[in-house]
Amino acid sequence: MGALEAMVFVPGLSNRQIGAAREMLLSGLETSLEGASVTRLPAEESGGGAIPVEVRGPTGTEPRRIDVFEAYIGDIRTQLTTDKTWRKVLGGLGLIVYWAFSPVWKAAWSSTYLFLGIVGSSLLLGAWYYGVLGIGLQAIGSGAIEDAPGFVEKWALAVGDGMLGWKVWLTVSLVLAWFPINSLVDLAFFAKRFLTQRPSDEGVSLRDASRNRVRDALDAVLAHPEYSRVTLLAHSFGTVVAVDLLADRERDDRLRLVTLGSPLRILSARSRWLRAEVLKCAEQGAQVKWIDVHSEQDWMGGSLPLPESTAVESRTLELDAGLGDRLFGRTHDRYFRDSDTLKVALGIGD
Repeated sequence: MGALEAMVFVPGLSNRQIGAAREMLLSGLETSLEGASVTRLPAEESGGGAIPVEVRGPTGTEPRRIDVFEAYIGDIRTQLTTDKTWRKVLGGLGLIVYWAFSPVWKAAWSSTYLFLGIVGSSLLLGAWYYGVLGIGLQAIGSGAIEDAPGFVEKWALAVGDGMLGWKVWLTVSLVLAWFPINSLVDLAFFAKRFLTQRPSDEGVSLRDASRNRVRDALDAVLAHPEYSRVTLLAHSFGTVVAVDLLADRERDDRLRLVTLGSPLRILSARSRWLRAEVLKCAEQGAQVKWIDVHSEQDWMGGSLPLPESTAVESRTLELDAGLGDRLFGRTHDRYFRDSDTLKVALGIGD
């Protein structure tokens, strides 16, 4: 077998358990590649939690072994939707203000599906908050706040009951049941806390916690000189963490960066420091090559907010998907079933 390589996969912030996103990646590599093949090797051939695979490219090329690691950040996410009612009321209000009154809307005009996706998400966030606010007012009316004046309790109960009349409650409940609204709210909440760098109860910001998780995984791999090439493969919000990390590291000639479905365009519109980190990574990041794959049919991940003069390779993926799949974000995982994208991840043709 030829060269020994490593891949550190940084998935996004879905509700998948640790290892599930890597399994989706490996499944795509095994079944969707054209003109090449990937076969899993016994796990004992590798250490550190890696899954080794053998990659056979076009005829005449030597097979390679790639150890696939995962830098999981899904357990770092904070969930507003499972918090106490009063925290949801206050946190939800802050969330609406943070995203509604921001330059995000200007960036949204750059893509039809991005604009429609953000409008739809905003409406769903509003529906969720409407229900939360109604429940909060009912709680106040039922004596949740000690020593609250009687007229306040009476008013809150009347307004809450009015907001959550059976017809309105039925409509809101159907909307919340049909769409993955809780995941959307929690993702928006995490993104806000990440971008504002607000410390957690433990005193560590989500930005630092996420960066540290990916840094530790990457450092452990780079510590092995036998790896001739290391690919940092990131998807969805994982691309934000990966780019933020590499922007502040020294160049490593073995390191390449591949980003899939990155939300950097929309998040950079909301955060100056992130916008600066993206440009810094493109111009002087630790990687020797950065390839970004995005699709206009994936509103959650678009082209990077970079000038054309940068050395980043940008590749556009055309997805055959219906309007519903595009608007509801079901195209966001299609990268793992596209042969050309998987070849980019494997470095076939580099």
